[in-house]
Amino acid sequence: DLVRSNKSIKPDFNTLLKRKFVEMAEKYAFLDPFAGEFEYSNHKIRFSGDVKDRALAEGLLASVKGLAAEIGVEAQIQVLLENWFEKHGRRLSGLGITM
Repeated sequence: DLVRSNKSIKPDFNTLLKRKFVEMAEKYAFLDPFAGEFEYSNHKIRFSGDVKDRALAEGLLASVKGLAAEIGVEAQIQVLLENWFEKHGRRLSGLGITM
């Protein structure tokens, strides 16, 4: 929704996210959209691969933060991530994930 409201962004969010995943796939192979392990649609994530939870969280966070920086919505994403960390902080801390 945040990306859709930014009129200067041409491609839709799913296209931008897939491009970012392709970029990040060298470090986080499970993000490769062509591998079919990771899927994002209708604001939901589906993952069918075999990777540790920490690596999954790190890859997703790196991708989201990188995409936010590229399209100029870092401040808005930071607020959303802070709320997400409040909600899931115990689980993320257990994985060694910090903001």
